[in-house]
Amino acid sequence: MTLSPPARALPELPPQADGVDLVWRAPTPADVPAWRALLLAVEAADDPGEVLTEADLADEFAASWLYPEANARFAFEPAAACVAFGWVQCRPQHERTHRINLWGEVHPAWRRRGLGSALLSWLLARGEAAHLELDDDQDALLTVNVDAGRADLRGLVDAAGLELVRSFVEMRCDLGEPRPTEPRPAEARPTEPRLASGLPDGLELVRWDSSWDEPARFAHNAAFADHWGSAPMSPEVWQDDGIGERGVRRDLSCLAVDGEEVAGYLLAASYPQEWLTLGWSEAWVKTLGVQRAWRRRGVASALLATALAAFSAEGFDRAALGVDTDSETGAVALYERFGFSSTRRIDTWGRRLPPVGEPPLTA
Repeated sequence: MTLSPPARALPELPPQADGVDLVWRAPTPADVPAWRALLLAVEAADDPGEVLTEADLADEFAASWLYPEANARFAFEPAAACVAFGWVQCRPQHERTHRINLWGEVHPAWRRRGLGSALLSWLLARGEAAHLELDDDQDALLTVNVDAGRADLRGLVDAAGLELVRSFVEMRCDLGEPRPTEPRPAEARPTEPRLASGLPDGLELVRWDSSWDEPARFAHNAAFADHWGSAPMSPEVWQDDGIGERGVRRDLSCLAVDGEEVAGYLLAASYPQEWLTLGWSEAWVKTLGVQRAWRRRGVASALLATALAAFSAEGFDRAALGVDTDSETGAVALYERFGFSSTRRIDTWGRRLPPVGEPPLTA
């Protein structure tokens, strides 16, 4: 499914800020260096916890569903520096609510000039238009992710009428500290023998190679079918946002398999460009999933213990992950037992859009 060109007028973006002329236009790959310079300024001021390279930003133009010509606007001042950007990221879903994420920033030196509120108004209007252009009977959720420390952005989304719909935390652990190597006895079924890996009988722990990519995708879709905000990943999306994402470390990843079926998996990643800012090296548990039939049998614990041992052997200082604070799988408690603690909270604010022709919904 692709988006058609915008069908209605959008709010005007300010042509000036404090007397300085601005040019707002759709971005092109040639704008990546200026875009990254803006994000580096945001990183220095706000410590967003993520450092994107020029290669990462160039990838944004490669995804067929991002459609920058209609969905993105960047602001440039006369010296060609990028001072603000906004991008409506709408990936159509075929089975669930469309998630339409609104991503934007204003250079710290250009804040408090009305650019942020004007940009958010444009993003909200364009997000609603993108939903109408999908031309189906599914509802949508417009979302803005706000670091808990960003009072300025929180004020903007609150004033725009968005509601807090979910919270996520980043968690980290020191790999020099002792941690469990086996699941809690209470997690195991008393009649189920365990292998040396800590897995229930019938499962084998294997390292991740490309032969497991597609079975792992099926396992991911099944494992996250009951998770908030999740949608089935097609092979293309799995390649873009899963196994093919820049930073993924197959050599540090592992799977629990029953023959050719993946019962659970842990996909690891590392982002060396962030280490200088952080002051330490770290590996990420990018995704950890266990199919429902294998939950509460020690599979997640065995995968996590294996990955943390691999991270430590590789010489990383810390391990990191992100998790939904309202996860019904007990993930937060599992991670805490392995020594993880919360280091950052990211709140998702949203506005629900009903199927076309139906009355408005609340978040």
